[in-house]
Amino acid sequence: MNGDRIRVEQTLTAWHRIETWLGEYAPRSHRRLPPPASEEEIRAVERELDLVIPADVRAFYRLHNGTGPDADFEWPTWDGPLPIPEGAWDPKQDPSGYVLPDGGIGPLEKVTYWIDGPAGYGREEEPQQRYLAFVASDPDGFYGLFADCTPGAGYGGLGSYAEADVPTPGSWPSFAAYLTAVADALHDGRGVGTDTDVPGVLHRSLLWDDPRSPSQQDWEPFRG
Repeated sequence: MNGDRIRVEQTLTAWHRIETWLGEYAPRSHRRLPPPASEEEIRAVERELDLVIPADVRAFYRLHNGTGPDADFEWPTWDGPLPIPEGAWDPKQDPSGYVLPDGGIGPLEKVTYWIDGPAGYGREEEPQQRYLAFVASDPDGFYGLFADCTPGAGYGGLGSYAEADVPTPGSWPSFAAYLTAVADALHDGRGVGTDTDVPGVLHRSLLWDDPRSPSQQDWEPFRG
């Protein structure tokens, strides 16, 4: 079994565990998972962005085209007049999109984009960076995780990006490894790695938060 196939199998196994947890403890989040993306939709993104989506990321999109539409993300974008009227909306009253501690997986047609820049000073002979930013922690897509689609040794790894910052590769060796860590954290009721945010339930939806935070009066951390 080659590396791609191993990562695909790891992705399918990890996601099955995540979805099982959602179905049992956060049914609202589970119901909002969208249908799969088609192979043609995936290939259209690859053609448009001139990259090859890693096999484990592709495997997820063949299960679901994201973890929910951008309107379901935890932080809605206010498009009314400023200042925001008190009580106009409460971003914690309807959480649902952020199945992962680092954000929600966006549908291909909304959140996916790429970052293209020079390989670095003195490294012009290297291929340009191709980063698929598919996990967003805000509805505008300014923060989140990307899959490295640059041909070479780093292909398939995950990194983080933020508005006006240089993207940082090397967060995880693969999307499959990341999903496996998330599945373990969900079932154990703990954070991923050194992250202090732990899984909990608010209004029958999954919400990752720091249990030391006083902001979640109705939020209950998962006890395992």
